[in-house]
Amino acid sequence: MIYSIQEPTTNGVLRLRIAEQQFEKFFFQNRQEQLLTIAWNRGEDQTVWVDEVMYEYPKNTVVCLMVNQSFRFQKPTEVVAWQFNRAFYCIVDHDHEVSCVGFLFYGL
Repeated sequence: MIYSIQEPTTNGVLRLRIAEQQFEKFFFQNRQEQLLTIAWNRGEDQTVWVDEVMYEYPKNTVVCLMVNQSFRFQKPTEVVAWQFNRAFYCIVDHDHEVSCVGFLFYGL
């Protein structure tokens, strides 16, 4: 199931994905969709492929994915994901001391 909201004045987009049968992104096939992703594995241990590199994805683990990364999950129905675009997340236009992706995505 996908819940989505768009803020019309800023074009900010927020999506919540729960128990999706298909949840993957291939950056070079869909460059227009510029969404940052926070994915939580609420099920058992599984595998995640990020840019076709395989990683263990233990239960109750969160992974942050950038807009230019491709990804897919072994068991997508067990993943809860929040996806949002720059207009939703970035306050750089309002606060000169804050970056758009900052610590959450580059600081790990």
